[in-house]
Amino acid sequence: MIVRTTAGRVEGCVVDGVHRFLGVPYADPPVGDRRLLAPAPVTAWEGERPATAYGHTAFQPDEEFTLIPEPKNPGDDFLNLNVYTPDPGAAGMQVTIGGQSAGAAACVTLMTTPAARGLFRNVIAMSGSAANVAPLTSARVPATTQRLAAELGVAATRDGFAKFDQARMVRYLGCMGLDADGARVETHALAASDLAFSLSG
Repeated sequence: MIVRTTAGRVEGCVVDGVHRFLGVPYADPPVGDRRLLAPAPVTAWEGERPATAYGHTAFQPDEEFTLIPEPKNPGDDFLNLNVYTPDPGAAGMQVTIGGQSAGAAACVTLMTTPAARGLFRNVIAMSGSAANVAPLTSARVPATTQRLAAELGVAATRDGFAKFDQARMVRYLGCMGLDADGARVETHALAASDLAFSLSG
């Protein structure tokens, strides 16, 4: 099954009557000079891009055990998505987005984001909420950025954060019970939502 996207053609597969297009990129890899910048439109490709296997996943800390399976497939081009549809040619289909844990919080947040209005119809949010996501203010982002930079020992700039080793950064952001050097601590001074806002702001 081959369909056309704005960037090129993708070849999916059919499993149990459902068309699957896996690992379809929606932006260029956010690495190198693009690290910690807003996503850039995906570069168009020639020919047909295979979309029959799951794409790369963002860098994550190693965990010996998780209650919910979390497959890891490290790679730079992790800004991709999976599309499942009974009929890829039907017009006016309802788009449903879904996520688990932090992904669920992202989906719920998108429900209240004006820029996302009209892009999807339904949400499946599994084991997650956006209850602790506070509104961004002009004062909050700089203050949080300064606090995070102080904890990491880097300059409070994009270049400063970008130079911080990715593995240590992920360990810090992903395992809130560990500090930047991997030592276990009780809590961090910054909430997870603050850290995300600081880096994206």
